[in-house]
Amino acid sequence: MLHFPIRNSRTVRFTACVLLLFAASTRADELKRRGRMGVQLAPLEADRAKELGIAGGMRVPGVMPGTPAEQAGVKSGDIMVAIDGQRFSDIQSGLNLLRGRRAGDTLKVELLRDGKPVNVGITLADRPKETSDEFDIIYASAGKPGQRVRTYISKPRAAGKHPAILFVQSLNPSPMEFADPRMAVHPYKQLSDRLTRAGFVTMRVDRPGNGDSEGGDPRKPKLADDLTAFNAALTALAARPEVDPAHVYVFAMSMGSALAPRLAAHDAAKGVITYAAIARPWPEHLMESMQTRWKFELIEEDEFKQRSAHAKQFLDGFFVAGQTPQAILAAHPEIADFVGQLVQDEEYMMGSHYTFFQEMGKLDLAAQWANVRVPVLVLWGGSDFVAGKGCSALIAKTVNAKHPGLATFKVVEGTDHNFAPMEDAEESFLAGFTGEFNPAVIQQIEAWIAERGTTKNGSAPRS
Repeated sequence: MLHFPIRNSRTVRFTACVLLLFAASTRADELKRRGRMGVQLAPLEADRAKELGIAGGMRVPGVMPGTPAEQAGVKSGDIMVAIDGQRFSDIQSGLNLLRGRRAGDTLKVELLRDGKPVNVGITLADRPKETSDEFDIIYASAGKPGQRVRTYISKPRAAGKHPAILFVQSLNPSPMEFADPRMAVHPYKQLSDRLTRAGFVTMRVDRPGNGDSEGGDPRKPKLADDLTAFNAALTALAARPEVDPAHVYVFAMSMGSALAPRLAAHDAAKGVITYAAIARPWPEHLMESMQTRWKFELIEEDEFKQRSAHAKQFLDGFFVAGQTPQAILAAHPEIADFVGQLVQDEEYMMGSHYTFFQEMGKLDLAAQWANVRVPVLVLWGGSDFVAGKGCSALIAKTVNAKHPGLATFKVVEGTDHNFAPMEDAEESFLAGFTGEFNPAVIQQIEAWIAERGTTKNGSAPRS
C-alpha cells in the first residue's frame, strides 16, 4: 500500500535511481555497516546493452562530489559492467553483488566510458549515522552470525530503567535508518522519536537483507526469516541495561501485524499494540482496500464493477489456486490492465516477490490471535483508507472471546494510515502523504501502558 494476570508467572529470557550507501565496526564481532560509494545507479536499457555488445550493466547518471566514486575517477554517464570481476545482467544483480560489501572494502569496478573499458578501485567509505539532540540513538544488532540484523535503539537520557517498545514495520523492503534530514517527517521516524520523547526506549529493525542486515535479496523475504529477526531483536531489547524488562511491548503496524501474534508468545513481550492491522483473509482485505480507492477515484459504476470482477479473478487464482501472476494473465488476458497495476516486472508486488504474499495468504491470523495471552491494544485510524476497521475489530473480538477483557480496541479519530491528522478517509486519499503526525496516537499508547502499572521512567506509580 504498522496482562499481567496471565503472564506474571513467566520469566524474561535475556539472551530507479538508487543511492549506494553501503561504517566500519570497531569490534570484530559487531555487525559492520555498508559503506558509501557515492553514485546514482539506473537500469541499462536492453537496446543500449546490445549496441555496446554486453549482456547488461548499470548506468551511472550521477556521481556525488567528495565521495569515493568521484575520487576513484567514476564519471557521470559511465556504465558499470563488473564488480570484483563478476559481471551482472541487470541493476538488481549488481546491487546484490554490492550488498555484502562493507565500509573499508575496496572494490575493483569495471566501467564502460564512451564504449571503452575503464577500471577503477573504489574504497567504500563510512556513511553518516542517525543522531538526535534530544536523546541517544544507538546502533546495535541482534541475531546469530549469518542472520544478524541491524537495530536502532532510541533511548531517553534520563537515568533509570524505561519501558520499551519494539517497532515492527509494514513488511516492505526498506531500511529503518533515517539519517538523512529529509527523512525527519517519515511516519516511522516520527513515531519512534515521539515515543522516545515520551519516555520510552524504542527499537527499530532492518529486516533481513535490508540496510546493514545480513541476508539475501530484500525483495524476496520469507516470513520465517522475519520472525526469527524480530524475535532476536525482542530478546536483545529486553536485555538492554536501560530497559525495564517487566514493561517491554511490541508495536506492529499494517502488514507487520501479521507477525504480532507470534511475537506475543515471546517471554519478553508483556503486551502488543497494533495499528492499521491486517487480520482477515488476504483476498478480502485487498479487495476492500482496492474498492475503497476506486470509490474515491469517482469512477463510473460499470468501471467499478469491471475492476472488481477482474480483481476477484486475479485474487482467486493467486491466493486460492496458488497460480503465478503470469499464469493468471495467460489464462485471462482480459485482466492485463489490472495485473499491470498490481504486479511489477512480472513477479513483484509492492516491492516484494509475489511468493511472499502467497505465503501471507496462507496464514490464519484470526486463529493465531486466539492464542495470544498478553494484553493487546488495537488502534485503528478513523481516516484510514488503506486498512479497514474490520481487521482491527476482529483482533479485539478474537482475543476477548478467549480471554475476556484482554484486548482493548480504540479508534483514533481523524487519523489516517500514516498517523496524519485527516478529517476522513477521502481527505487522506486526496491529500496524499503530508508529513504531519497526530499526537493522539502517542497519547493512546501512553495511557494504555500506564494502565499496565508503569510510569514513563519505568518505575511503579505511587499510590
